[in-house]
Amino acid sequence: MSGSQAVIRVDAVSALAKGDFRFYSLLSSAKTPAEFAVAILSALAELGLDSFSFKPVGVAAPKQLSSLPEELLQQYQRQGYGQYDLVAHHATTQTAPVYRSTIADYVGRSPLHLELNVKFLDLCQLMSDHGYLDSYNIPYTTPMGINCLFSVSRKGLEPEPFRTWMAPRQALIYLLGDIVASLAISHYAGHFFGAKALGRRAGITPKQLAMLNKVAKENVTLKGAADRMHISLDTANKHIAAIKAALGAKTQAAAVYRAMVAGLIEIDSGEWE
Repeated sequence: MSGSQAVIRVDAVSALAKGDFRFYSLLSSAKTPAEFAVAILSALAELGLDSFSFKPVGVAAPKQLSSLPEELLQQYQRQGYGQYDLVAHHATTQTAPVYRSTIADYVGRSPLHLELNVKFLDLCQLMSDHGYLDSYNIPYTTPMGINCLFSVSRKGLEPEPFRTWMAPRQALIYLLGDIVASLAISHYAGHFFGAKALGRRAGITPKQLAMLNKVAKENVTLKGAADRMHISLDTANKHIAAIKAALGAKTQAAAVYRAMVAGLIEIDSGEWE
């Protein structure tokens, strides 16, 4: 590696390290959905971007955060574009980031005039009509197997200039998306995904999850949680054993920690309602 290449590599690592601390500190200070959206936009502004959306994909009626115009979001819903959104379809099966224009170019060259293809191109036109000529889309998967999508754009920038402009920033944008997804999963899973849905994915019953929440959030022993739930200590121990097995944890404390990371234990979720 040449001296100049080494300097570039060190600068890139330094930028990622600073971005990691800066972005996490900025986003984790948010207390409401509106504050979270503002924090995301603030972080994007540091990177030169001006719009984003974050949402679960492949789930019914997903809740999302977005800086896109309300009129555009309403048209998206009204026209039923969710079922034709090939970017969202990509995120249900793939983990690689993708530009919307990449999928649009592929669909445009296809000799098949399927309804799915036509509607997706209509959606791309709708986005372009509002000034969003392309987007960079990063899929993520929660520990419980639910997929989500973080998309960013720079309004008014054509696809080729957008890709050129994005190239040196992709690592930091991916890092930001990872932080957005991690905070959504660990702090606000009930809002975005539904804690019960996540629990079912892990094979944890509602009663088991309720007991784990009491142990984690009400500062009680396992016996105290059992008493509050009007079940025997033996049943409580069976609940904990099942939860540990489902989460791959060896101890109760590890089970609580893993449940928090997976979003099964909601933190300050009431502030998001």
